[in-house]
Amino acid sequence: MIKHYSMAKYKDFAEGASKQENMSKGKAMTEGLKKKIPNLKHIEVGINMLNGAHDYDVISYSEYETMADVKATVSHPAHDELLAYLKNVVEETHAVTYEVA
Repeated sequence: MIKHYSMAKYKDFAEGASKQENMSKGKAMTEGLKKKIPNLKHIEVGINMLNGAHDYDVISYSEYETMADVKATVSHPAHDELLAYLKNVVEETHAVTYEVA
C-alpha cells in the first residue's frame, strides 16, 4: 500500500475569497477526487483547528494500492484542476509519499 500526506499553508486572501473560504473549497475539491479517480483508494482532508506559528492550515491523506495508481492520479485531469486552483490560493506545501509493506 502507498500512503501520501500533503500539507498546505493558505494565503490570507486569494481568488476574491478569504482563507477559510479557500480552505473549504480546496477541501471539497480534494475530497471530490475520490468520485472521479478510480485508482484513489481512500482520501481524507482535515482543516487545522490550531493556529500555532509552525502549524499548517490543511492536511490531506490518501491511499493507493501501487505507485502506478499514484501516477495515474497525478496525471488525471481532475487532479490537474485541483492543482491549478491550489497554485493560486496556497503559499507553501510539503508532501510525503511512502510504501507500507
